[in-house]
Amino acid sequence: MTKLFGQEFSKTQVLERVGHISQIAGVKRYRLEEGKKDSLLAVDMVNGSGLNITVLPGRGMDIANATYKGIPLAWISKCGITSVSHYEKSGIGWLRNFFGGLLTTCGLTYAGAPCEDNGEELGLHGRISNIEADEVCSYGEWIEDDYFVKTAGKVFQNQVFGENLSLKREISMKVGENKIFINDDIENLGFESQPFMIIYHMNFGFPLVDKDTKFYVTSNSTEGATEHSEKCKHEYTTFSEPINGIEEAVFYHKCYGDKENYGHSTLVNEKLKIGVSLSFNLNELDNLTEWKMMGQGDYVVGMEPSNCKTLGRRSERENGTLKYIQPGEIRHISVIVEILDGEDSIENNLSIYKRV
Repeated sequence: MTKLFGQEFSKTQVLERVGHISQIAGVKRYRLEEGKKDSLLAVDMVNGSGLNITVLPGRGMDIANATYKGIPLAWISKCGITSVSHYEKSGIGWLRNFFGGLLTTCGLTYAGAPCEDNGEELGLHGRISNIEADEVCSYGEWIEDDYFVKTAGKVFQNQVFGENLSLKREISMKVGENKIFINDDIENLGFESQPFMIIYHMNFGFPLVDKDTKFYVTSNSTEGATEHSEKCKHEYTTFSEPINGIEEAVFYHKCYGDKENYGHSTLVNEKLKIGVSLSFNLNELDNLTEWKMMGQGDYVVGMEPSNCKTLGRRSERENGTLKYIQPGEIRHISVIVEILDGEDSIENNLSIYKRV
């Protein structure tokens, strides 16, 4: 049954009440115009219960804006939505077209800080978010009495004499449910083993993030990525108003799993009684990075499930933690985003942080 506006309906009962399903939910594909976003392919997905997202096939199948009942959830950087034509590979040039959004994917053969690894100069956070998707498909479908909106596509990261990897992504939402499902298959289409680093850089901003917001994570241990971060790691659960000139802090959380070996993290604005929770498979994403930036104009909290830390590929190699994907191998990764609305929803979610 489809739950809408506090009631449950069968497929027939829904269709009796609308001329076209797009009255309630659906997808809309279009291209953006003007400025740095010109010609960028985008897809709006609406799920009928107030959850709306914008998927960017023109930016690696990432997710830009996300709103719930008109409330913005995702942080959009000062760069705004920017096309791949403004990608700068070297150093921290990646930040020149980093739009933030609900999801920016980092990887696939390197992610994190710029470095030199095995004689190769690697820039910040990899290439995958700056590659346009192929075979893009956006649609809605009934599965018995449930209606789903979906967008899928493939992103190919390849180079002559280099890697040949593909990311097949499906983003879906069930009508009447406050969840976003991200399902990825990463495949090595080549004949050599390749380094495999991936970060789901998920970015949340005002009004979800404010001085009344708290952070929760199923963490066994927490460490700071830098000396500054280590000094302030006791503050990783709370946030302040924007501060001029403040330094960012990055924390690594080693998560424990639930019965299905999923880790969890949650942001809750206690004043607004709204929150966002992530669930991620620890078999593939064994690290959760928290990015806390309370700067003026750069006011954002990142919850970033990943299979690596953010110190770069050379650091992972030197620490013996660099992962690889073998020829013909397919890695399946699932991330679930849930919107929490009201005290009951928040209380039910926070019960997972009480270890049994």
